[in-house]
Amino acid sequence: MKQKWTLKRVIQFCCLCGAGLMYYVPYGFSIYYDTFIEAFGVSNAQLGAIQSAYTMVSMFTYFFGGLVADKFSARKLLVFSYVGTAALTFWFGMFPAYAVALLIMGLMGFINTVTFYSAMMKGVRIFAGEGNEGMGMGWQEAFRCLVASGASILAMFLFSQSADDITGLRNVIWLFAAAILAIGILSFIFLERDVVTQDADHNLMNNLRICFKDVNIWLISLIVACLYMSNVAIRFMTPFATSIFGITVLMGAVLGNFREYMRPFGAFAAGSLSTRVGITKAMFIFSAIFCVLNYGLAFMPQSKSLVYVIFIMAAVGWIVLGAMRGLYFAPIGEANISMAITGTAVGIIATIGYIPDAVMPMVYGKIIDSFPPERAYPIIFTIAGTSILLGLVLMLVFMKRNKKSIAALMEKKRREATGS
Repeated sequence: MKQKWTLKRVIQFCCLCGAGLMYYVPYGFSIYYDTFIEAFGVSNAQLGAIQSAYTMVSMFTYFFGGLVADKFSARKLLVFSYVGTAALTFWFGMFPAYAVALLIMGLMGFINTVTFYSAMMKGVRIFAGEGNEGMGMGWQEAFRCLVASGASILAMFLFSQSADDITGLRNVIWLFAAAILAIGILSFIFLERDVVTQDADHNLMNNLRICFKDVNIWLISLIVACLYMSNVAIRFMTPFATSIFGITVLMGAVLGNFREYMRPFGAFAAGSLSTRVGITKAMFIFSAIFCVLNYGLAFMPQSKSLVYVIFIMAAVGWIVLGAMRGLYFAPIGEANISMAITGTAVGIIATIGYIPDAVMPMVYGKIIDSFPPERAYPIIFTIAGTSILLGLVLMLVFMKRNKKSIAALMEKKRREATGS
């Protein structure tokens, strides 16, 4: 990341932040929920199935996406993903029949994980350079959030200015289709033509063998899984505040929207701090703060007079979460994982690390159904705090195992900073 920020590099970086646009429509059902029901003429269960078609395909294809990312050029995969998603998004905006909508969402899930996600992470690593993964991935997460927030505001304005809700929803969907297509065209023009390593040491089976034997990849995978359990828990901040502290639904929505505006600050901070103290050490610092925050939520007095504390803790929580998310995959640089197997490593880490995203909402929901709110939410936040505590232990193990390579990277950055 020490290269000069020319216009070309700025455009390249923007192309790597396109995920903020890619994920809006698949995850935007809740924003325009009633209008989606009306536009597609489906029931609530059918709309849920349309959403599930995306998430189910995504959940089971992260691993394969890693293999694909190491087999083909990151640039080609990103261009294909952007253009393919743009076409599917435009088709989805025509409000096709239910069965076709299921197919479109399934195809989006396939593209966004098999050809996009791991390729995007590998592209960020190529852009930042080995050893600078912390800053590269932290800044990418921050700008991705900003892109998503800005596009969301524009979409809501466009929706409000449309003749009717269904036309407004179509305009919003097609706006994102056009924006994703534009990113795809820019990626084709400006992204560097990366060369995929093709030799006997880097074939599919050998890449898998190397990754599965690498203890560091398993450690990073488990660290991400531990942190993701708390990621899921903080989503329950709004019902926690409404049921325990009595805030209104409107204020609950404000509390929930803190996420979109606070996370970029954390991701920026993570990218900057990682260059000064090291990637895993920066992740350790932010995770420790988040651990204390979760235990604080679990054991704080349940008094309505402390409602202002909830808003402060939510803001801090989203900032810290943004920092943690920005560094999920960054330790691969400190583990000396070869660029040639980056995609496979990311695929394995994402497959294991994101399991809590599929499992923990059901677990936490069962806890809420089984206990009164005064007991349920402290249990949820205690589980989250404890999972982070386990993640902190794993980070210490990781840093001890990679002490020499981390020290070498920090020395390299020191020399780059001083020009020596």
